[in-house]
Amino acid sequence: MGDLSRKVHPAPRPACRALLSDRGSAAVIVLGFLSLPPLLVLASAARYRLARRLHSLLPPPTWSPGPHRQSDGEKQLCAWV
Repeated sequence: MGDLSRKVHPAPRPACRALLSDRGSAAVIVLGFLSLPPLLVLASAARYRLARRLHSLLPPPTWSPGPHRQSDGEKQLCAWV
């Protein structure tokens, strides 16, 4: 294990040097930011489709909630507004 920590790595190739330069790094960062919104849209669409498929597989609910009753505070607030 001591030999691995002392291993000297060769210098990067010219293609790697171009990517590691300031311009290359900036280009990679900009490319990442530009590709992020389309990927988010695709992920959202995939999640929506998956949720719809899973929803159709679930059994219908056995109970339905009754009508929502307003408390006195809500009635007073609605009357004031």
